[in-house]
Amino acid sequence: MTRYEFLRSCGFTGGALFALLSCVKEEDSYVEAMTRNPDGSFTNPDGTPAGGVTGTGPDESLIISTKELEALDFLYRVNVSSPLYTRLLTRNNYVVLGNTFVLALSREGRYIAATVVCSHENNRTVSYRNGEWYCPQHGARYSLAGKGLNEYGAKGIKVYKTAFDGETIVIYE
Repeated sequence: MTRYEFLRSCGFTGGALFALLSCVKEEDSYVEAMTRNPDGSFTNPDGTPAGGVTGTGPDESLIISTKELEALDFLYRVNVSSPLYTRLLTRNNYVVLGNTFVLALSREGRYIAATVVCSHENNRTVSYRNGEWYCPQHGARYSLAGKGLNEYGAKGIKVYKTAFDGETIVIYE
């Protein structure tokens, strides 16, 4: 039983539960807090971009022609030259799109996308972290293919296909 499960079973909820969970001992396992910036990006406690930068831009071998991109029946379209999305040109970064999708540039340089809705309790809090999809609400973890990696993520999440022509990223099924 995790500390969270124990405290919930004791009846703690809301602010009291948060306060108790934020009190950690050195031997406890915990994730240091990130800071949300005004542009919606996150910064690690040491000031580096959240997720850590492990490479440069997208893998150029995955770029398709604009004609091929336009032929796709896409769900969402992003132009990486827009200031809102330029962080997607740096590996290990992500953005949340329309409170519907999470779009990231993986450590390997592939664009990946998933629903922002966590299957554990349908919270719209899924993000990309350390090479996997993650929901901070209860710690649900998912592989990049959407498979649950722990008990909170057991139901898995929806992932989507992506395509990139060097300027535009599309999310499609």
